[in-house]
Amino acid sequence: MIIGIATEGHNISEHFGKCQYFSIVEVGDGCLATKRVVDATGFQHGMLPIFLSTYGVKTVIVDGIGGGMYQKLKEQGFEIFVGVKGDIDKAIQDYIDGTLESKLPSCSGHSHEGHSHNCRCSH
Repeated sequence: MIIGIATEGHNISEHFGKCQYFSIVEVGDGCLATKRVVDATGFQHGMLPIFLSTYGVKTVIVDGIGGGMYQKLKEQGFEIFVGVKGDIDKAIQDYIDGTLESKLPSCSGHSHEGHSHNCRCSH
């Protein structure tokens, strides 16, 4: 299974659509096989499903994500874990252990560097 994690340093990025980096993680046989960080510059917002698909990603781990993007990913067959905060390595281990929990999309009503939209992000 290949997972895409919205990345900011060693933590999960707070906003999927504005995330510059993604950790691309392959897990198999109950353990981490590979992990690398890739630059998503130029693929923010609507282009992210295409970008992630080029790496074979089928599962996405995010903190905040807008309802439209959530729906777009679901329609394209992605499994999505939303509202996951903190350390990326812990999230990977929780996924492997089957204990990673997801919440409903939580983006609706504030500004992000240079643009505004309706979202309920936790920031």
